[in-house]
Amino acid sequence: HANASFTSTAFIDGTYFTQSEFMNEADFRAVNFNAEANFRHAIFKSSADFNAITFHAEADFSHTTFLDYVRFSGNDEKPAFDDKTSLDFQYARIEKPDRVSFHRLTLQPYWFVNVNVQKFDFATIDWRINISQGIKRLKSKYVPSTYRVLSVTFRQLALNAEENHRYKEASLFRFWAMDMQRQEKVRERSF
Repeated sequence: HANASFTSTAFIDGTYFTQSEFMNEADFRAVNFNAEANFRHAIFKSSADFNAITFHAEADFSHTTFLDYVRFSGNDEKPAFDDKTSLDFQYARIEKPDRVSFHRLTLQPYWFVNVNVQKFDFATIDWRINISQGIKRLKSKYVPSTYRVLSVTFRQLALNAEENHRYKEASLFRFWAMDMQRQEKVRERSF
């Protein structure tokens, strides 16, 4: 019920906050997750701060509820997400999407399937688009209609980029949205 502060903590093994309920502020600034970080079905009733965070394995925020501000940001010295990392925001319930921010990070679009990202604040993001890795990952999580949900995510990211005057980025996302639709139709025909 009080503020939860894990500032500058290093979690060596898997960390499970599954179904946890944070009534007040949750401070995870400068935390280093060396193994899985599971926040599945957690509820953040106040702000959640993941600034200067480092994940070295899967970070699962699927089905998590955020009722207030949530901030993710990188660190200039070491990246928040490395090559082995994945982030899962599927079916997260975002009460106020304009209060969700991602700053100075390298992200994959497929980390945001099945959650509406149109109003998220993405600042200084390096988008890494690895379609084959994304499709493989989504299929391993039994995401139905993989190409369709990726197309929707790319369209939402395009709308977000256009709204924030990042037109080159928006164009790239629109291209990938159309390509996902094309690949889905090719697969339907071959079936």
